[in-house]
Amino acid sequence: MLAIVVAVALAMVAQKGTDSSATSASASIPPAVMEADKEGVQAALEWTKLLDSQRWGESWKASGTLLRSQVSEAAWMSSVRPLRLQLGAVSSRKVVMVSNARSLPGAPDGDYKIILFETDFATKKGAAETVTLAREGARWTVNGYFLR
Repeated sequence: MLAIVVAVALAMVAQKGTDSSATSASASIPPAVMEADKEGVQAALEWTKLLDSQRWGESWKASGTLLRSQVSEAAWMSSVRPLRLQLGAVSSRKVVMVSNARSLPGAPDGDYKIILFETDFATKKGAAETVTLAREGARWTVNGYFLR
């Protein structure tokens, strides 16, 4: 059974310490997403498009401080590249849930969003993609990516 998990950054941090297409795959923000969550969802969608278009290094560079401090660019690429290549192109991605947190295990207190997507890949339908974002200054940045 395919039970693949890429738990980069936050999984590593959790060991130290929660509130609670390739590029043209259909992925829009559904009307049910609260206005306060739209900016974070949009940031997550833009970042996942980097993965969808196999821009591994750019996805790392666009990630937040926490992810980049815990995982080198080379380690990121060696983890995410083979996984995403195995899964193939994204045909759809939809928001299933958005939750907000003020703290996460091993991370400093702050503003976090955890976004769950249901994603159809060429070789796996209905995969669960979880993108964890943190507010850094005026923008949301990806600090965790989990796939199963």
